[in-house]
Amino acid sequence: MAAFLPMQLYLSHYVTNETLAATLATVSIYLGLRVLTTERASIWQFLALGICVGAALLAKTTSLLLLPPLLGALLIRLWQQRAPAFDWIRTFAVTIAAMLIVCGWHYVRVWQHFGKPIVGNWDPVLGFPWWQDPGFHTAGDYFRFGRSLVAPMFSGFNGFGDGIYSTLWGEGLGGGLSSLISRTPWNYNLMIAGYWLALLPTLLVFVGAAIAFSRFLVRATPEWFLLLGLSTALLIALIFMTLKVPSYAQVKAFYGLAVLVPFCAFAVVAWQTIAARSRVLRLIITALLIFFATNSFASMWIRSSSEQHIYSALRLISESQSSRAVSEATAAVESDPSSARASYVLAAILEETGETNKAIAQSERCLEFDPANGDCHFQLGISLAKQGQFTRATSEVQRALESLPENRRAHGLAISLARELHRGAGVLEIGREALALSPFDAELHYRVGLAAGEVGDFTTATQQLAYALVLNSRKPEHEQKLRVALSFLAQRPDFANVTRGLQPLAAGSPKLLEILATYRQDPSSTQQDRP
Repeated sequence: MAAFLPMQLYLSHYVTNETLAATLATVSIYLGLRVLTTERASIWQFLALGICVGAALLAKTTSLLLLPPLLGALLIRLWQQRAPAFDWIRTFAVTIAAMLIVCGWHYVRVWQHFGKPIVGNWDPVLGFPWWQDPGFHTAGDYFRFGRSLVAPMFSGFNGFGDGIYSTLWGEGLGGGLSSLISRTPWNYNLMIAGYWLALLPTLLVFVGAAIAFSRFLVRATPEWFLLLGLSTALLIALIFMTLKVPSYAQVKAFYGLAVLVPFCAFAVVAWQTIAARSRVLRLIITALLIFFATNSFASMWIRSSSEQHIYSALRLISESQSSRAVSEATAAVESDPSSARASYVLAAILEETGETNKAIAQSERCLEFDPANGDCHFQLGISLAKQGQFTRATSEVQRALESLPENRRAHGLAISLARELHRGAGVLEIGREALALSPFDAELHYRVGLAAGEVGDFTTATQQLAYALVLNSRKPEHEQKLRVALSFLAQRPDFANVTRGLQPLAAGSPKLLEILATYRQDPSSTQQDRP
């Protein structure tokens, strides 16, 4: 169960502290169980336990969830043994002191720097980037399940249960990236089949947890308090994190990798209970588990393929290793000549390296295999635009937007092409569609504002440039162009209404308040060139 758990297999391919934290938490649980099952544990056992827990807390703050169930289990053990006061002092003093010596300095340093000892990745002070703006969850998100069995990739959009299931038994989040183009080259057919095979171990875990809990109610033991308590604490923590940061990418099962020991223990308890009733059933379950384990391992085995070459090419180009990236992308096309995706990636990399003619040829090759491929149309539009073929490039971008209506880059290119062709009204129309998708994009507001100013719509220009200033006040051109737009608007009868409408927006921007105050005092500013 542990060795072939899919989330453990795919995490091992990444540079991450999750695996280290889970390893140290597992060792801590092991040492804790040894202490709890030993008649009279030595001081060295408590010392080792404290050191391991402290190391786990250094690796990842979520290891704090170990403390309540671990200390509670030690308390139950001492209470059941009616231990003398010296044993109580020795147990807690040695364990806690060792833990604080190992990790205490780190949390003191964090406290001094941030003003609190624990800082989550949702804290604004860290400036952590999210590819999805936080939204909200409803109760239904936590009570529905099933999407991960029919469409597992990004099935966390359907709810909490599907998000956990799809990242526990496979990499349903595609490496946490918002684009499938750069996804890790797993064997996705096997991985997706594995979600159905995973119903058996899932059932074993749930049945085992129910059996363990019922036994604990009959006879409370410190060992099962530790395992059940840690599992409950992590489940609550996972739900809390999704409420704290309601992003679909936040629902990840591997945040709970520290409960690997109780997770596997539940499965084993269920297997033992079922196996004791029927030898035939035991053989069937064992065979299915072996088949599931083999499929899991094969799913995460990266072999030489077009997908692998694409992944390597994208990584290399992001590291500015252009020649190697071209070689890998070329190998991807040679490995699967009919792959539109491979042709698109090669075209994009060739364009990145300045080989526009070759990029156009590859984009056209891509469209031969997949005429409706939005990425290929978009890439062809980029290359044609660089050659000055604006009319044809506009046509390609429009076709790209038909299949990729939420592609921000395609909208941006469409705006640039419309300006090149002096289609001011078209720029405004495209800009409004783009702003519906990216309302907090300062640069987009700025470009729409410029386009509105060019066609003489200074009401829209003022509003859009004001938004650009509020969203990004560090760019001097935002303020400069806003002042120009206001100077033209000041000569219009609707000047007062427009500036009055900007007052709620200006409440959060001292710079915008200052500018509006200036024009209220002197609305007849000197006319300047149009923005």
